[in-house]
Amino acid sequence: MLGKSTAVVNGTIPSYDAERGTFLRDLFPLTGAVAGRDRFSAEAYGVRYIPDAGLLYQPPRFDEQRNACLITTGARNSVEDDRDICVKALAVCKEQRLRPIVLTRASSHFSDFVPEIRRMNGIFAETASLPVAAETLSQCSLHIGGRYHMAMLSLLCGVPSLLFDVKTGKNKWLSELSPLIRLVDGDGPLSQAAAEMLSQPKHEPPSRRDLAAEYANFMEEACRSAGGEQATAVQALLNRTGVIA
Repeated sequence: MLGKSTAVVNGTIPSYDAERGTFLRDLFPLTGAVAGRDRFSAEAYGVRYIPDAGLLYQPPRFDEQRNACLITTGARNSVEDDRDICVKALAVCKEQRLRPIVLTRASSHFSDFVPEIRRMNGIFAETASLPVAAETLSQCSLHIGGRYHMAMLSLLCGVPSLLFDVKTGKNKWLSELSPLIRLVDGDGPLSQAAAEMLSQPKHEPPSRRDLAAEYANFMEEACRSAGGEQATAVQALLNRTGVIA
């Protein structure tokens, strides 16, 4: 509205219906530079698709013995949903003789399992800096859970993921990015899927050679996009839709 350069970038845009979805589809063409970080968001709103900027992170290389399994919760999951993940993941840990490592938001959903995790020489934590998280992942040979960013970090560290879906579709997109990520559901045990993922040859992360340049070009375009006509068009849209009286 003020004529300032604006970029909408590196986000997942929920597929809204009715008035909210219509409003966003009318607003984005006026904003100048809009990109979704996953293919589903970009296609739903007809905007540019630039893969998640998190793929630009290059974790340090660690020569650790990979004898653990990272267990995470799922975004917007109920306690029951997350407990089901933990039960299945701990079963895999016992079958594959892996140490359970919990590193996730909403780790309180796993609180009942702390004694069992400790008995298995595991680790139970909620937060860690990015370097510490990468170092922790270097001890893992598998990730089981629903956390998008932890699955991405696992991918960058060469760790396969059994990833539970979430409502926004971003985990589904991530599963299309690499054979190291397999989408799973809550039905039945994960034993066979875990064994198959653990037997895979190591895969390299997806190519990121041109991604940094794509982001730089996108931001340059955003800086050139502002203008009085654009601001007027946005104001007219807001007035017409009743967002601003």
